Amino acid sequence: MAADQSHNTDATLSSEEVGGLRLGALHGLYTAATETGHLANCATISAEIAKRRADNAGWHRVASQAHIDIGDLTTALKFAETTHILEPQHVGHLTFLAALRSRTGDYSGAVTLLLPLASSEQATSGVYLQIANAVSNLSRPDLAIAMIKRAIKVDPSNVGAGMMMASFHARAENWQAAIDAMIGTEARCGVTEQTRRAISGYYTQAGDLKAALRAIDDALLRSPGKPEYLLHRFGVLRRLDRLEDALAVLLEMLEIDPKNLWARRQAVSVYVEFGTIEKALQHGAFLVEQEPNNDEYLNCMRHLLEVRTGKKLADAVGDLPSVKQMGSSRGFRQAPSFRQQCAAMVHVISALVMREILVRNGRNRLGFFWALVEPLVHVSVLAVIFQFTIRTPPPLGDSFFYFYFTGIAPYLLLTRVTQQVGHSVMGNRSVLEVPVITPIDLAISKMIVEVFTAIVVVLIFGVIFQSLGQNGFPILPGKVLAAFMLAATFGFGLGMIFASLVEFGRLAETANVILMRVFYLTGGIFFLPELLPPMFREIVTWNPFMHLVALTREGYYGFYNSSALSLPYIFTVAIVVLAIGMTLLWAVSPIMRVQK
Repeated sequence: MAADQSHNTDATLSSEEVGGLRLGALHGLYTAATETGHLANCATISAEIAKRRADNAGWHRVASQAHIDIGDLTTALKFAETTHILEPQHVGHLTFLAALRSRTGDYSGAVTLLLPLASSEQATSGVYLQIANAVSNLSRPDLAIAMIKRAIKVDPSNVGAGMMMASFHARAENWQAAIDAMIGTEARCGVTEQTRRAISGYYTQAGDLKAALRAIDDALLRSPGKPEYLLHRFGVLRRLDRLEDALAVLLEMLEIDPKNLWARRQAVSVYVEFGTIEKALQHGAFLVEQEPNNDEYLNCMRHLLEVRTGKKLADAVGDLPSVKQMGSSRGFRQAPSFRQQCAAMVHVISALVMREILVRNGRNRLGFFWALVEPLVHVSVLAVIFQFTIRTPPPLGDSFFYFYFTGIAPYLLLTRVTQQVGHSVMGNRSVLEVPVITPIDLAISKMIVEVFTAIVVVLIFGVIFQSLGQNGFPILPGKVLAAFMLAATFGFGLGMIFASLVEFGRLAETANVILMRVFYLTGGIFFLPELLPPMFREIVTWNPFMHLVALTREGYYGFYNSSALSLPYIFTVAIVVLAIGMTLLWAVSPIMRVQK
């Protein structure tokens, strides 16, 4: 017994050391390790006890938690699985194992464990939230939201469930839905500093800065001086151009946390905007003192010193230009050339294109796959309906599927470009906080992604048609290329118009939907304009989209020569709409960074 108790509880024990001890001694050592917070010993000792008490689920659970605490998730998972095997009906052990599987990335395994429990009377709010977390990582946001709703129904006072619901809407950049979820949470559970901070963030993303300010002020009333809340309040005030109030927040923040370098750097910028160079220099000197090798801080100080020197010379002599003439000429900083500006714009747009691809398909791994499948499903449904109901040959060729594809392809390109460009600013306001990025950059990046997707879709369909024994590629590719370029240009212009008008109300979105429906029904997707009665043919020829479909079919079929097609008309419409869209976007750009 004396030998058993002679171990130093502060020393790290090995498996061999604890293996030679009696069970009673192990219990004592585990208690001592728990009291001293020695996590490694807790893991080693609990593992040995669980090994000896192989039928005790409780000790396997303890060993699992101990290995989680030291970051050994693989071993922790083994102990948790044994715990569940020993007591399969124990809800706590089951949810513990499911949570650990989710933590190790086995989301399917977690869902498999939890789904039977979700349909039983033992289902708790926490169970539904665990399922929501797992299925969201399996790219099923719809099922995740349904599970969160169940959690709220089971326990309406669960603040975490409401906040999780809001976060899911935020991931989809549906800021209004996130705000509504938080308001509902506060109505059920009461207002807290956390809910006020969260709702302020969502209002900020939605562009309602005044509401965001009210919410963060409420949070600070409940938790005065909290650094994270102060920094958020500074950001809101800065975007509202209330620089004096923003500076006051920074100074309050620095009184609480003098070594907060981010706050100091922001104070330098605000003091420069006020023209108070000496104050800016004081904060800049502190930054350099803390991080003497930081190039940003060094360049900032160099610039501030140059500004201060120039001001002193001007005050002493009264004629700064003459002083500069007497000194060595440094030359003026030349404005960037047109070539440099174009290169910078290309760089920005390239980065935005990569961001768009990652954001769109990163949240949902099936996103790009659906972009390819959507036209296939659309065309297949139409082909089956007309093939088996009308029982007549298609207006062109011998395949309804091929005929409808040549009409759907330009329509999907036009509508997708219009929709994505139309929402380019509304869904990416946070990106516009970077000064070098403009709304037109966002719009162009959206269009590029959609055009690229359309090209991939056309190539895949071409391969499918070729494998089925039909010519899947256009006979006159130049005409198809021209049709797609005009569709992209037309959609780009319409998208910019809607992106500008939506700043003044959501009526523009309704107008967009109605316009696309008109294009769909009267654009010649289901018919050839030449086969219509003269009166109706005259009407549909005013539809610009009809000319895009006719041009696409001329390229694919080769022998088809549409008498209704007017290239000058569709070209003129596309260019005029593009010019109107760019003008509106340029005019509305200044308020896009502030409003909504």
